[in-house]
Amino acid sequence: MSAAGPQFPPLLNGRECIGARAPFDAAVAGAGGGALGAGDLLWSLDGNRMRLAVVLEPEVARARCHEILFVLMVAFGDAFGAVSPPEVSIAYDWPNGIVVNDARLGSAKMAISPGGSDGVPDWMVVALAIRMAPDRGDPEPGLASHRTTLWDEGCGEIEPIDLLEATARHFLAWMHGWEEEGFGSVHAAWERRMAERATLTLAHEGREVTGQPVGLDERGGLLLRCGDGMRALDIPVFLGIGQ
Repeated sequence: MSAAGPQFPPLLNGRECIGARAPFDAAVAGAGGGALGAGDLLWSLDGNRMRLAVVLEPEVARARCHEILFVLMVAFGDAFGAVSPPEVSIAYDWPNGIVVNDARLGSAKMAISPGGSDGVPDWMVVALAIRMAPDRGDPEPGLASHRTTLWDEGCGEIEPIDLLEATARHFLAWMHGWEEEGFGSVHAAWERRMAERATLTLAHEGREVTGQPVGLDERGGLLLRCGDGMRALDIPVFLGIGQ
């Protein structure tokens, strides 16, 4: 990292988030209060996490804004592939998980400005948090099978700053494609890295639903093969969009 900090593409305005406040929380507060606008990217490499949050001013209806969450996940997948050893690959757990070898490495999340039913929101924030290395007191590698870090997966040589910069570059490229061509290419790229699960149990509409994930519908919802047939679980419900 240079003395000036990470280098981002011209359309992104990088701001380091110092202290205990996470980039996501700071971005939501800044966007809601008018202090931050489209293209502001808040980042943090504190501790053993790489975290970033991007403020956007979308030009699509609220019901489509969740597509940008998939854009960020796909961008991270490409960025990781560019800086990681070829033998390590990531996968996506629906709706927002980043996994390596079936263990959670990190996750994405989003927030949308309140107001309106399905109109164009004033702003939104998409964010990503990735565990680079274990924290003090974490279990030994392999003992916490549900979560992992890049260090645990043999990727300790990856510089967090390189991964941060690569994610920003790929996010901008994927955003351009999404704006020009729609959700199709993002949808296909996400499905190619979708984690293979024999069964998955999710709480949906007040009850548990168990089935085999088989892909995404055209809006990014999960297609689940259940005992009574195929079901589509709507991603806005899980992300709290409109609530």
